[in-house]
Parts: sequence; structure tokens; C-alpha cells
Amino acid sequence: MELCGKIQEDGTKCTNAAGAKTKHVGFGYCYEHDHTPEAEAQREKIKKLLEQHDAAELEELLVSEEAHPDISVGGFPTVLLYAIYLEDAPAVDVLLRHGADQRIIRRRDYSQNDIIRLVQQGKSGKLLEYADLTEEETEFFNASSSHRALMWWQQYGMRMALGGAAVLIISYVTGLWEQIGTLLTIAGAAWGVYLFVMKKKYTVLPDYRGPVWVFIAGGFFILFSGAWEGMQDALYTAVFLLLLGNTVLWINSIIRKDDSRRKRGIITGILFVLTVFLI
Repeated sequence: MELCGKIQEDGTKCTNAAGAKTKHVGFGYCYEHDHTPEAEAQREKIKKLLEQHDAAELEELLVSEEAHPDISVGGFPTVLLYAIYLEDAPAVDVLLRHGADQRIIRRRDYSQNDIIRLVQQGKSGKLLEYADLTEEETEFFNASSSHRALMWWQQYGMRMALGGAAVLIISYVTGLWEQIGTLLTIAGAAWGVYLFVMKKKYTVLPDYRGPVWVFIAGGFFILFSGAWEGMQDALYTAVFLLLLGNTVLWINSIIRKDDSRRKRGIITGILFVLTVFLI
């Protein structure tokens, strides 16, 4: 999950989801900081520099004032789209180098160099066709989330799959389901605590899905070890673990004011209640 990241009066960074409760959900400042006097001043300066095609001054402003590289400008959801609209390739290059989120262009196969090259070739219109430019609240966050999941799988998926397969094989051969499950549970909890403690060093909210599901996997290993007997107890335990994991992620989305993910806890809760009554 991307964060707003605005430096607050106490020196800490805002940890609301990027673009929370704005018309550019998933990108830029959240609703608390999107229209502050400072943000408006940054927006006006950036707009002026883009219209003057002054990429050098734009880069200096991004560094000196710590302006958000995805701030909305000129009626566009992010400054990157406005620079593309103005066909300003040097400015696009500067923005991408300083962290502008290219996922707002819904072409997962486009690299940063591809985007710059298309702008240089006068094909900005082609790029803008892949971005939702309506004034209503956008669905950018959903697109960026799916892209993040795809990129994560491409980078780590095979290693995670091999690691998981190795753990399953070792558990099956040794029969140490309960012991390995306990280790996984402890590892998941420790991993989650570590990410929580270190989160101030991140500009992107640490992904808690890994530790949450490692913790739950440990619970399932303990379940299969025979620690609980009977189908009813097993089903109760499985549903409880799923509820626990989704509830943790749901609470996190509420804290970060990420409206797009709040339904996960409601749906899981309903399924849990139905299961309790049906068993």
C-alpha cells in the first residue's frame, strides 16, 4: 500500500493510504494534506514550471521542498500525467526518477524508458488513453494493487513456492507438523512485529500479508498435527484462522483510511457467523 508520506508538524510522515478519500485514490497526498496551503503552493509552482518546460527547476523543487511526485496538478490525477499531456519528456524523466508512480498508466509492460520514448515521439495521447481521466473518484488503487501483486509474484513467487514446498515435504517426511507449525507461527508473529517497528523507515507501508499468512500457515500445520480432533473442531479452527488473518488486514485498512479494502472484514465476518450457526 502506498502512503501519503506528507511530513507533518511533528516531523513524522503521514501514514494514511496515498490519495485516501480523494479523487486520485492510491496516488499523492491523502485528503488531510491534499489541499493544505503548502500543497497548493507546491501544486502552483509545479504547474508553472511544467508549462515553462523547466525540468531542472522542477527537479530542484521536488528535492528542496519534498513535494510529492504524484501530487495532482492541472486537473490531472497526478503530475506525471500532466507532464505527459504537455509532451514534456525531460519533466517526465525527472518525475519518474524521483518516484512518480508509473502504474497510473495502465500498461504493465511499459518501462520508464518506454514512457519517456513515447513522449519524445509525440505519442502522449497514446499514453493518456491508458489512464482514467474522469473527474469522479478513480479506481487507480485497484489497478495499482493488482499490478503490485503481479510484480511481487514475478520477483518472489518461485522462491516462495519452492520454500513452501520444501517445508511441506520436510513436515511430511519427519512428521513434525506441530513443531514446524509452532515455528511458523512464531516466525510470522516476529516478522509482523519487526515490520511494525520498522515502518517509519518506509515511504510505502510494509506489506503485512506475508507475516499474517505465515502465522496462519503455522496454525494450519498445528491443526493437521492432530492437536484438535474431530471435523467440527477442525472447521471451527480453520474458519477462525482465516477470520483472524483477514481481520488484521481489515483493521489495517481502516487505520490507513483505505476504503477499497474495508469489505474484506465484513465478508469474512458474515461467513464466520454463518459457519457457526450451520455447524
